[in-house]
Amino acid sequence: MSIYSQAIYEIACSEGLWRGHCLNRWQFCDIHQIRDGSQRWQRYFFARIKVEKRMDEGRPIRDYRVKTLRKHEKDIIDIISLSGSNDDIENPKSHIIISLSDDSIVYAWNTVEGIPVWSPDKPVTCIAGDNNNTVAIGDNTGHVMLYDTS
Repeated sequence: MSIYSQAIYEIACSEGLWRGHCLNRWQFCDIHQIRDGSQRWQRYFFARIKVEKRMDEGRPIRDYRVKTLRKHEKDIIDIISLSGSNDDIENPKSHIIISLSDDSIVYAWNTVEGIPVWSPDKPVTCIAGDNNNTVAIGDNTGHVMLYDTS
């Protein structure tokens, strides 16, 4: 392989390049959906493009679902999906997401019903989730609450 070809290849494999493509195209990117490994941003980019293409060409309900979740009064600044395959109808957790808005309010949503199912009683500054059914919620006093969602 020539030096020129090697340089192009290295640039094309750069995580920074793919991260930039993702963040320029979409305001919110949940890279945690992509398992650890090499080229996570590149894999995220192509997975998300595939979803967009499927939605553009697909039939509602059969190929994808769109549900509007309305409760937040300010902009949503973070969102996580609990573990489970989105195609697994039998797994109720595959239909639960947690959102955090600019006014420090968190809601856990049943996306099948389109309703919030839980919200903590105090302001929240950050949320995080993992594939082990754990959700972490932090507040502005430095406290972190861990919830087992299994």
